Amino acid sequence: MAHREYYLACRSVMETIRASHVKLIEHLCDELGAPDRKKEFEEKFIDDSIRIKKFKDKNHPKRPKSGYMLYCEKNRKSVKDSLPKDAAFADIIKKMAKDWGKLSQAKKAEFTQLAEDDKVRYAREVEAYEATLFRQNVGGSA
Repeated sequence: MAHREYYLACRSVMETIRASHVKLIEHLCDELGAPDRKKEFEEKFIDDSIRIKKFKDKNHPKRPKSGYMLYCEKNRKSVKDSLPKDAAFADIIKKMAKDWGKLSQAKKAEFTQLAEDDKVRYAREVEAYEATLFRQNVGGSA
């Protein structure tokens, strides 16, 4: 069993157990004539501290970057060099944000176009990724 399948199975079991406990509390409150206290008992007796984290697939394509993020990538080094050596990360970000705000629409359009190209790249990679997942699932169950 692959890690993803194991994760999904565990998560399903945990959700089923939680749902059954919630249903039990609702039923008891109804039987005891205190339907207005359902939420209170859920919060008191159902522990949310044990939650299974959402599965993060390392092979999933990276999300597309915005025009601003592409601008920051390109200009971070020059902005960092223009500030004092001991400048904090927050100072660098503030300076880049201010520079981005002053940037002409034509220059912003260049980065916006790069961002659009990155969205196309992301869509293409997600499609290929989902196709490989489908092939793995179909191949694994046959």
